[in-house]
Amino acid sequence: MSVNKRLIVAVFVGSLGGLVFGFDLGALSAATESLRAQFTLSPWMFGLTISASIWGTVAGSILAGRFADGSDRRSLIAWCGFLYAVAAIGITMPVPSEWLFVLAMRFLCGIAIGGFTVGCPLYLSQVAPIAMRGRVVGLFQVQVGAGVIAAFSIGAVCVHFASSTTAWKWILGLGALPAVALLLLARLMP
Repeated sequence: MSVNKRLIVAVFVGSLGGLVFGFDLGALSAATESLRAQFTLSPWMFGLTISASIWGTVAGSILAGRFADGSDRRSLIAWCGFLYAVAAIGITMPVPSEWLFVLAMRFLCGIAIGGFTVGCPLYLSQVAPIAMRGRVVGLFQVQVGAGVIAAFSIGAVCVHFASSTTAWKWILGLGALPAVALLLLARLMP
């Protein structure tokens, strides 16, 4: 593979963490009404449910910084893809979900997102030529925006076609797709 093709692949795969992050943000917005109805959440419980992934992101950012200092960025990104996929798939399980389980899975999704927000920009800045570093790292943010748009679109379809008790599972669970894609493509990252 030529240097330019390797760089394009590395930048595309390295920025996919932004797609997962953006999808999670948009999916959460699209799933809120269905989620609230499923668990009959009080305002306090609803706020905790919505913020669980943000609390996880804070924790994940702290942990990822330490991991990134002691390991390579590619491994950090791959582990975050794995963690997010497992948590998102866990939410979709056909067994009746307990609120605390959903809360825990959302927290784990947040930990993975925190890792992406640290690992992806670091990786992208390392593989980018100096003259293109800003544009390459900016692709992470482009992917965040693309993920939000994709989640809003998919959320609208899920809310329209899925039952009110399962729409939130579909919306949040489909975030596993870009995470699995990232995990599978991580081996192509130099």
